[in-house]
Amino acid sequence: MKSFLLDLFSLDPTARTVVVMDDDSTGAPRQYRVTPSRLLYGSIGLALALVVLTILLTVFSPLERLMPGYEAKEAREVAQRQQVALDALQDSLRLQREYVLNLRGLMGGIGSPVQAGSGESIDAVRSSSPAVTPSVAASWVGRTARRGRVEASGSAFPALFPIQGVRTRGFDATTGHFAIDIAAEEGSAVRAIEGGFVVLADWTHEGGYTIAVQHSDGFVSIYKHNSSLLRRSGDAVQARDVIALSGNTGEVTTGPHVHLELWRDGVPMDPETFLMAL
Repeated sequence: MKSFLLDLFSLDPTARTVVVMDDDSTGAPRQYRVTPSRLLYGSIGLALALVVLTILLTVFSPLERLMPGYEAKEAREVAQRQQVALDALQDSLRLQREYVLNLRGLMGGIGSPVQAGSGESIDAVRSSSPAVTPSVAASWVGRTARRGRVEASGSAFPALFPIQGVRTRGFDATTGHFAIDIAAEEGSAVRAIEGGFVVLADWTHEGGYTIAVQHSDGFVSIYKHNSSLLRRSGDAVQARDVIALSGNTGEVTTGPHVHLELWRDGVPMDPETFLMAL
């Protein structure tokens, strides 16, 4: 039998006649004419086609789930995707925390904001960083003077004042008053001067209920001494949206008013440079 198969599946191009006859039959034998080389190549082609078909069915059909070890492979891939998502979320939370600490530092008059990745708390920065001095304030005045209304061309400035009221105090960096004060009846609507995202909505010791909005072009507007806050951190706001109600909260206040600060890239700006009267 072995010699027959070797002779039948060979590279010999000569045609062969194969006679098939039953041992217990008296019928006429059956004859088949075959060429060994063609039979060999055909068998190899058929085997390759079956292998390719099996691979395609395994890869592109649900049959892959029946393969041993598939569940372990799928679990590993899911775990890897979840780990990547978790790492990205942790990085996002860390950056957000550092941003809020920097913002709190700026609001509290800290000269050296928290550096990204430093891991320092705001209390540690307060204890180690000097307060803003008149010389530093004077240099900031010069920088704000050089950054005029023209630099706000990429945003919607000049914008309207956040509240209807009477301006009682202006921007004075030499005394550390990096804002304008607008006296208004308590409970009046405080509106965002520009669209953006709320990055802080919390109670502060000096400013009472305080809300800060991050705008485009590195601008951050801060509204202090409110009686209540109407938006939370992470909320998106449009220009002129009501974000708080005016009040007289916090330790450093002389009556119901809105204390409006405007910062750009960590530098205090005179809000009146970018605002127009109602």
